This record gives sequence, C-alpha cells and structure tokens, in this order.
Amino acid sequence: MIPVLSLALADRSARLIGLSAAVVAFALFGIAGQMVAWADGRLALLVTPDRLVVFVVLAALAGLNGTLQGYAIRLRLGRGGQSAGVTGIILAFVGASCCTPLLWPAVLSLLGVSGVALLGINAALHRWFWILVSLAALGLLASIWRAATAIASLCSFPSPRRQPDKEVAS
Repeated sequence: MIPVLSLALADRSARLIGLSAAVVAFALFGIAGQMVAWADGRLALLVTPDRLVVFVVLAALAGLNGTLQGYAIRLRLGRGGQSAGVTGIILAFVGASCCTPLLWPAVLSLLGVSGVALLGINAALHRWFWILVSLAALGLLASIWRAATAIASLCSFPSPRRQPDKEVAS
C-alpha cells in the first residue's frame, strides 16, 4: 500500500484533489456536526474536543481517499482498468451528518413525519453518533483500500528479490 500511496502523493493533481476533499469534508462535517452556528448576527464555534478529533480524522481519510481516487481515475483514463469506489465518501458524509437537525429532519418532513417524531429521531441519531461515525470511518478505509488495489492492479511494482542464504564457511 505504501508504494501506491507514494505514487498517488507524487501526482500534483491527485494531491490537489485530496487537499480539496479534506478541506470541503472538514467544512461540511463542521456544519453538519453543529460545530459552527450563526447566532445573534455572529458566528459561534461550538467545538468539543471529541467532535473535533472525529471530524479531523474523517476529513483526513476523505482527503487520502480523494487523492487515491483522483490518481486511480487518472490512471484508468490513461491505461484502462478497474475503477475505485466512492462508497466510503458517501458513508462518511452520512455518518457525520446524521446528527444534524437540518438534513434528516428535512428529508423526513418531506415524507410527512411529524415534528414530535422528528425530535425523537434526532435524539436517537445523537445516541448512535459513535456507531455511525465508526461505520463511516470503516467505509472510508474500505474505499481507500479499494482505490489502492485498483491502482496496484494498473501499475507494476518490482517484487523484492530474496538473495539465497549464504553459508558461512567455518
């Protein structure tokens, strides 16, 4: 995996895609995770250390995933081969935005769910935050692994050669 990562990080456009994905992911996680709010005409930061660490880790994983995905797509367009999945990115955004009172309640209210039921659903999502974040991180790791294997299948890496064991003359 390290040779694949070094190849992807050596590519300038893949690094730019990864950095952009990390910054956008962190901004979206911060908004969806209610770390940033607008109150009384001012911007309020509601940062807790545990949420900050979770969102930084998820954003870093999204950035690494973006780098690998960008490089895999570039290789695929140039050489042909398998494409890498984006399941991890989707799961990361779902996992991080599950606790926001904006996304899920809006979708559920369009489906006709009452306000009291929405409050219960929002409270349940807050209780499941760590499980959903864990699933999101696992999804991102799976997507990173998938992108790395797709890149490895398109590239040929020299296999390490073992030297025959030499007998020591006594």
